[in-house]
Amino acid sequence: TDPTPTDEAALRIVVRHKVSLANMLFAKYKVRLERLPGVQYCSRLLWFGGIYRDERNFFPQFGCDADSLFDVLTEARIDPAQRAHFVKERTACVVGIKTLQRFGWKLGDRITLLGAMWPCDLELTLRGVFSDSIDDTNLFFHHDYFDELLGGQGFTGLFWLRAGDAGSVPQLMEQIDAAFANSDAETLTETERSFQLGFVSLLGNVKVLIGAISTVIV
Repeated sequence: TDPTPTDEAALRIVVRHKVSLANMLFAKYKVRLERLPGVQYCSRLLWFGGIYRDERNFFPQFGCDADSLFDVLTEARIDPAQRAHFVKERTACVVGIKTLQRFGWKLGDRITLLGAMWPCDLELTLRGVFSDSIDDTNLFFHHDYFDELLGGQGFTGLFWLRAGDAGSVPQLMEQIDAAFANSDAETLTETERSFQLGFVSLLGNVKVLIGAISTVIV
């Protein structure tokens, strides 16, 4: 089913590369984005696409900024102690209730994600469970941990922002793209809903996604 966007979702926008969702942005953009009037919170997001035991065990996995993730994803419910543990531990992860139940995981479990698109594996420890988010199948881990494994390449896939009020969103989207116009990695800023539709379409062509990421690595 297609869920009705919530009031909180209307405050969220996604900043991606202008050319394609498969192209990377510079992680240093985050500082400039956070300084723009109207931006309350910002988190990097990076699709990992790792394999958990078997390729058929698909579920979404994103690197994020743990300290701001749930300031952006405000409707998600998570125990405050679990959230604090996630923020503090570099190799910690949090997962939506649906994926937790699917695999029978519990807090403290070690979860290994084999790199299918990226030349690294993630060794994670489950420290938190969330529910009532836009997608309770997601798993989130520390973007910084991924950066270390890849040797500090300085890129990310997306930026996920929360605006102060819905009325400022259209103008804020224009300001962001204007700020990065004519740069080495121009941006396309869109609503969360628009991004979701484009991302699902991209996942349907995994060969294109893998090829684009391989080019970034090279």
